[in-house]
Amino acid sequence: MSEEVIQKVKDILRPDLDWDRFIEDSCKHGVAPLIYLNFRKIDSELDVIPNQVLLRLKSAYYSNLRYNTLLFRELKKILDAFKSEGIQVIVLKGAALAELIYKNIALRPMSDIDILVKRKDLPTVDRILSQLQYSSSSYTPPSSQWHVKGWVEHIPPYVKIDDITIRVEIHLDIATHYEANIRAIDSSRAWENALPATIAGIDNVLVLPLEELLIRLCLHASKHIYSGREGILMWWCDIAEVEKSYRGKIDWEYITRISKEYRIQAPVYHSLNFAREWLDAVIPENVLRELKPPLLIISVEDFSRAIIEGRQYLQAWVKSQASFLGTVDGISNKLRCTFRILFPTKEFMMHRYFLKRPILVYLYYPVRFFTGLRALCQLISGYTKALYQLFNRRFKRTLLR
Repeated sequence: MSEEVIQKVKDILRPDLDWDRFIEDSCKHGVAPLIYLNFRKIDSELDVIPNQVLLRLKSAYYSNLRYNTLLFRELKKILDAFKSEGIQVIVLKGAALAELIYKNIALRPMSDIDILVKRKDLPTVDRILSQLQYSSSSYTPPSSQWHVKGWVEHIPPYVKIDDITIRVEIHLDIATHYEANIRAIDSSRAWENALPATIAGIDNVLVLPLEELLIRLCLHASKHIYSGREGILMWWCDIAEVEKSYRGKIDWEYITRISKEYRIQAPVYHSLNFAREWLDAVIPENVLRELKPPLLIISVEDFSRAIIEGRQYLQAWVKSQASFLGTVDGISNKLRCTFRILFPTKEFMMHRYFLKRPILVYLYYPVRFFTGLRALCQLISGYTKALYQLFNRRFKRTLLR
């Protein structure tokens, strides 16, 4: 921590702080291990931190270390097995970040193992994981069209109960329709530019190139806000830590160009801007200016509140679907896609809502429909408010001339 940051921490922390709430939120947002590490570094200068608080944060740190150690032990077995079969994979998210960015597996909580594979290798991947005692939670084979057409983030997870319950999520795309709003981002460039690294003690494991990694992190973080769910601060810490680790080496022009190509400026802008405003990431002003859409359905302030206060904005889900429909030609095709979005297949519904019994699907169709209707009303309200603010600003500028 710099002297400036240490001073900010001193200004914020008080003896009468609600420490229980502080620890609860720290754990909820996945940043308790990071906070413990930084508190430990500056503890001698901050006599307002109760010992009990430090002990609870220490417990969270070592608990995460134990859990991640077991995950990495399993990841090593999986990568070894894939390597022996000649299967190329790209390690995503937590495992790659913990080792390469945080450089300490205790600092980055993980709930599962995320791996990107090529579609042609799916049958072999399925066989290898089955041999390692993993079972799929799916009622459909991995080759199902809903798993390979870019409509879901990953195929249904493989699960193994050992010392802990281990979930392995096999990804086929860098980002899906639901993350990128328009279409799954072509992963061929990621494969072409993937970088070798040592993960879980295995050499020459592939990881995403820097710019693809940042885009992927921005989409993954913001999709929870855009789909009406809560955000976790840890995801934006990932973005800030990547920027800090590679400051001066990031090709911002490439990120801007790809964001425009796939029409994902809004989620990338929101994520980068939040990382800059709240986590001291150094994002060039011209990049944010290029990425910022003329009309934001979720304001910068509301986006921040959604993360910090856990507020939800369902209208963003409707916007993502409307954006996708805008790329579909013909009225009949638009109607067909609308029906598919509102009433997808049983396979998709069981995967999306984690249903174990097929009969429950019919109960969730009305839930999905009315949730979408509610979100549509919120979207109309959001557009109305945004348009009013836009015209109001322009009217004021006109008066000042």
